[in-house]
This record gives sequence, structure tokens and C-alpha cells, in this order.
Amino acid sequence: MLWLVVVSVLSGTPADDPALPLALPPLDDALLTDDGDVHAFGHGRVRAVGEDGDVDFAGAGLTARVGARGAVGDVRGSVVVGDGGWWVAPTRPTTTTTTELAPTTLTLARPPLLSLVQRLSVEVPLSPLGSPGQLVLGRFPLVIADGRYIGAESFDGRGRTVDGAVVEAGVGAVVVKAGVVALDLGAGRDDDHDGRADEDAVSPFDAAGFVDAAVSVDDGVFDDVRVDAYVVAHHAAPTLSPTLGARAAIDAWGLRWQAGVDAQLALDETEGLQRTGGGLHGELRARTLLPWTLPTPRPFLEVGGEATGDVTAPAPTQHGFFGALDLVGLHDTAQLFSRVGVDDDTGFAAAVGWRVVGSLDDDGFVDPRGRALALGDGATPLARFAEIDVDLTVPVADAVDVDVGWAVAIDDVGLRAQRVLIGLQFSFGDDDGLLPPL
Repeated sequence: MLWLVVVSVLSGTPADDPALPLALPPLDDALLTDDGDVHAFGHGRVRAVGEDGDVDFAGAGLTARVGARGAVGDVRGSVVVGDGGWWVAPTRPTTTTTTELAPTTLTLARPPLLSLVQRLSVEVPLSPLGSPGQLVLGRFPLVIADGRYIGAESFDGRGRTVDGAVVEAGVGAVVVKAGVVALDLGAGRDDDHDGRADEDAVSPFDAAGFVDAAVSVDDGVFDDVRVDAYVVAHHAAPTLSPTLGARAAIDAWGLRWQAGVDAQLALDETEGLQRTGGGLHGELRARTLLPWTLPTPRPFLEVGGEATGDVTAPAPTQHGFFGALDLVGLHDTAQLFSRVGVDDDTGFAAAVGWRVVGSLDDDGFVDPRGRALALGDGATPLARFAEIDVDLTVPVADAVDVDVGWAVAIDDVGLRAQRVLIGLQFSFGDDDGLLPPL
């Protein structure tokens, strides 16, 4: 009888009763997607690591970041909070010492204020001024050209960000990015590799002004031609380092060709901007392009070489350029490399890389933080080595990947260093490129 009563009540409701609408309003799609005025996103990684080099150790790393983006009218705001770090246990004490280099070789350290805030920015459109583009203010990741000189990649679990103002505008086919940023706000060097600035090694105010212009064209003869030129004036008292660079990429003859060049001066401001140093960087690489109609995973082959003189970089991207061991930095380094593997659109990738890296300085290499590199007992400095990298990434669920990496460095003495990494990556939401890389 109960179901009869319910049916009777529903069927007896007058069609014109104002208390009950004829139909529910359609569900707002913005409630279920990231297309609304405010949406959240995040990513993280849990990673196990084992290393054999100047110190044998095993441990784990954790990185987690969450963020949100919203808009008030045409003005958008973004915030990302989070951090990462390593927890390691040495299996034997270190037997090496390092020699500090000049302060001008400092790389970006953790900003001391609001260190958990990876991004806190406001984007103001320039369209009211008659120009397409935006003004970005606050804290944010910054990539100039390919990121070799200033990029968003970190050497540990932290994200790399800068504080300042950047204008991005389009002028025809040219996209121009210009701004002024503070690079470390007085934070010091990270000599003990704990991911935090040392209290007794505080650097001077470190800032940079830059202009970066990129143009992409397709002239019907060559496909996907892109040229990116930039100038950066990096100031770390008492040194001013102006750098002029360019990158070019072109698809031709079944290959993607990429070339780059940089020229840098070091000027001493206490001596009336007298030249105290400078150097050049050059690179060339090529990668096979296979038709998209081929079955996946698609194979690829990449080869290239580069050489860098007396050039320093305030916040360089190096892990992707010098191998998973992260042994050496940009300064006075040359290498030849090749890489072969397969990848597909689902995120699966497997590759084996080989590179020969040599120092152009009689004193040997510097590491990614600008310190003199020594391995083992230091009696046989590392001047040239071969590195082999093996990488595997397997998607196991939606926005969840497992990555495995192994890298080893060998020279005339024998095995000098190796690293094993096993990680689980996960993410949610669409960050629109706002999150720094893991």
C-alpha cells in the first residue's frame, strides 16, 4: 500500500503548482570540470633512491604540492603551496672534500620568506591597453628560452620559483616576454645538500632583468620553424653578467634539428664594469620524426653535442641535459650524447641514453650548484667520464605513473658513481602549467 500512496501523491500534484517546477534546471558543467571560475589541482611523488658515489646512501623523497586558480573579472590569481625533501641514511661516511668557487657561481636557493609558497601571482590582461598579453606579478616559475640559463627545474624535491614582474605580449607572430625578477632574496648557498640555505653563507642580493622573444612560422618548405632569442642581465654583487642567447628548431628531412648559442660577459661593478671573464655555449642535436600513423609505442633516436666555456647560470635546468646522475654543471663542460627509446601518447616511455662528458677546465668539473666536484678519495679527480642512463615510465592508472631510473658513471679508474630511482607520480586537476616540475 505504501507505493500506492507515493504514486498517488506524485500523480496528484497539479502541473501549475508554483511550489514545484516542471523540471530541474540543467546541472552546471563547471561544477564537475575545471572550466569554472575557481578550480584546484595538485601533484606529488614518492621516490626511493640509492646512490653510490662520494657517499653511499639510501633513502626516500616526498614532494607534494596543491594549488588553486580563480578569476575576478578578467584578472586571474594563482596560488600553489607545498614542498619536498629527502630523508637519507648514509651507509658509509664521506671521504671527500669540496672547494668553494666564487660567489658568482651561486645557483638559486630557497627564498627565505614564505618558503612553502611555490606560487602566489596575479595575472592582469593587457587587452584594455590595446595589446594582447598579460602582466604577471608575484612569485612564479620562470623559463627563459629552453631553460638552460634560467628554468623551473629543481635539483631536489623543492620547486624553483622567482619573485618579480613579467610582461607577456604577442606582436603578430612574435611572442615577447620581459621582466625583472629577484632570484634568491638573500638566501645562501646549499653546501650540505640538505635542500636548505646555509645560515653562514649568505649571498648578496641576486636579481635579473630579461627580454625573451620567440617566433614560430611554417613557410611551406620547412615545418615548425621556431626561433627564440633572449638577453639577460644577471646581477649578483659585485658582478654583472649580461648574456645574449638564441635557440632554433626546425623539422626537415625526417629529423627535428635544434641548435643553440649563448655569449656571456662578467663585469666587475666595483671597477667601473671592467670585464673579468666571459664565455660561449653552443649546442646541436637531432631527433628522428616518425609518422603518426605508425603503431605505438613509437621508436626514436636522438644524438647531439654541446660545449660550454666560462659561463655561469643563476638558475639552470641541467638534469635533462647532463643525465640523471646530476654530477656536473654547465660551466666549462663538453659532451656528446645519444638516446634511443620508445614512447606513446598514454605516457609510456622507455629509453637508454649514453653520453661522454669532459671538463674544459684543468681544475675539473663543477657540480650543479657551482662547487668543485670530487668523487671517492679525491686522489684521482674526475676529468672525463661516460654515463649510461636507463629510464622507464609506465602509467598504471589515470594520472598515476610509475617511473624507474638507473644511471652509472664510468671512467678510466672504473665505476665512479651510480644512482637508482623508483618513484610513484600522481596528480589531479589541470594546472595549466602552473606547477613546477617534479
